[in-house]
Amino acid sequence: MPCTYCGNPKHTRKQCEEFSNDFQTYLKVSTLVRQDYVKELTEKGIVPGAIVKTYNRTNNFMNKSSEVPVRGIGNLDMFSCYSGPGKKAFANSSPTREHIILDDDDERLVTPNHCYEIIEASNQDWATSWVTTQVLTEDEFKAMFKGKKRHIGFETSLIGCVVKKYTTHQETNEEMAARYNREAEEEKIREERLGDTDDGAPIYVVTAVSTIDCYKRPHTTSTSRTATNIEDATAIAAYLYLEESVDYDIPERHEDLFEEFKSEMSTTEDKTETCYRFFAENEHVLFEGEYVPKTFDLVIDEQQTASVSRLEIEEMIKDILET
Repeated sequence: MPCTYCGNPKHTRKQCEEFSNDFQTYLKVSTLVRQDYVKELTEKGIVPGAIVKTYNRTNNFMNKSSEVPVRGIGNLDMFSCYSGPGKKAFANSSPTREHIILDDDDERLVTPNHCYEIIEASNQDWATSWVTTQVLTEDEFKAMFKGKKRHIGFETSLIGCVVKKYTTHQETNEEMAARYNREAEEEKIREERLGDTDDGAPIYVVTAVSTIDCYKRPHTTSTSRTATNIEDATAIAAYLYLEESVDYDIPERHEDLFEEFKSEMSTTEDKTETCYRFFAENEHVLFEGEYVPKTFDLVIDEQQTASVSRLEIEEMIKDILET
């Protein structure tokens, strides 16, 4: 039997972890919904003590409207942004039900749209504690869904879903335009680099040789990396220098030189280039060995790309086989 809460066939309702996850989502989203709701009311002047003009709330049917002070806000949480039952529910970007409490004998709540006009303003603010005080505890949340399926809002599939709105980043038009421009620029750079790999185009090979400072067995290892331009090659070299320095505590062994390094880093605009130049110029001192001349040696070598025709290779293979 699948879980009667989330529908997952791999566990039962008692083992379902979505209850706790959904409750945490409920707390977060409800707080943000309340926060935005209070902000909307404040911008419209609908605050405690303000007198608003609304529909007739008296027993006198001759009155067309009533002027009533605002007293408070009723229970409001993330579920206030959804209407309709079960899978037929639809979402709203903000609460649409009546939540504003007016200070008169009529117990009916009103919406911001029911407050047609601010007759008398107030300098009071909504209490911050109301924003953070939750309508449901975790036990009440579980009791609310006892024997029921998961609320469709947690699936974030509805258009205008507030859970999706507050739990995922929504790109602004400016962010979207910036992303498109960035992707177009990156694609242009990729195409240019691919075009630069024709025969005879320069490539840069960064070769680093590390030697263990041992008088018995000075073991040597080397690594090579390639770049299509000198800037990338310099960045690779700087990275390899820094990596070797950290691994072998070079800064602690050459404090005076690294004071100079620190000073240069604080004033330069191009830290990568300056870092590479510093290590390259001081390599013989920083990596001087006791039993070997240098424990680390790095070279950037410019080479040319080349290609070989597959047909030429196939002809050579044919000649060898015939021979």
